[in-house]
Parts: sequence; structure tokens; C-alpha cells
Amino acid sequence: MSSFLLFSYKGPVNFQIKKGLKHSVKKRVEIVTKSLLQQKRIHYIFDEMVSNVYEYYKKYDFYRETTSIKMHVKSQNTLEIVMSNVLGQADKKSFKGYIDFINSLNEVELRKFHRKKLNENIGLSDNAGVGLISIRRKSGNPIEYIFKKEQTKYIIFLKTIIKLKDE
Repeated sequence: MSSFLLFSYKGPVNFQIKKGLKHSVKKRVEIVTKSLLQQKRIHYIFDEMVSNVYEYYKKYDFYRETTSIKMHVKSQNTLEIVMSNVLGQADKKSFKGYIDFINSLNEVELRKFHRKKLNENIGLSDNAGVGLISIRRKSGNPIEYIFKKEQTKYIIFLKTIIKLKDE
């Protein structure tokens, strides 16, 4: 299988769009793998990425901001999801530190930290940070990122690589 673009979107993210994006990706993922387990894992990671943006935009009223999402099949066993979205200037340092921290954890430490965060957030609608941990755990790879400064805000580019296992 050669490299190709599986999915692409550029525009705002609100509840209806989020639902539509999830539906579109669900149909396209079947092209990449017949394994229902792998399809579920890809859907989960994609949903977490889009949900993180949606919740952040909702919290800061960034509904008109543009988000870009691309899913590339890079080889027979690698899927890459790249998402760019707005991040407030005040959040850059803590966001970077948090991603660096979860990327530094091994699998066991990550699982323990995930449980701890879930327990801390029981009953709260804001599960801040849990989605990034879930993305890291489900992908099995560090979350790559870069920031690009634009006036009073940053654009963050997140990249998650998902290894597709032969089944």
C-alpha cells in the first residue's frame, strides 16, 4: 500500500461538525484496516483529538477559529493524524509541559497517571488532560507537536502516529 491522504478537513469545530467528522472518518478507516479492533482504536484517538479541540474552543469561545485535520496512510502499517488548532498564548507553556510530561512516561507509569487523572476528575464535566493521556496510550507513541505564533495566540500542530498491526 502506498502513501495517500485518507481524510482532510479545514474549518471550525462545533458539536454538529464534530459529529460529522467522526462519521466521515469511520467510513474511511475501513479502507485502511479490516480489523474491527484497530478501527475502534483509530476512531477513539480521532474522537479524543477532535473532542479536545471542541472542549477547548467551547471554553474560550473560539468557535470561529479554523482547525485543520489530516489523516495520512504513510505505509502499509502506519497511519498519521495531524491536527492544527488555536491555543491561547497563556496556555502554551502549560500545554507544552504537560505533553512533554506524558511523553516521558513509560507504559506502566502512563496507565497509573491515567487512572489518577480519571479519579481526580470523577463527576467533573471538564476532564482536562485525560484526552491527551488517552491519545498517547492508544497510539502507543509519543505525541509530536510544534507551535507557531500568530499575533496574540499560537497555532499548535499535533501529530499522532498509529502503528497498524497485521491481523
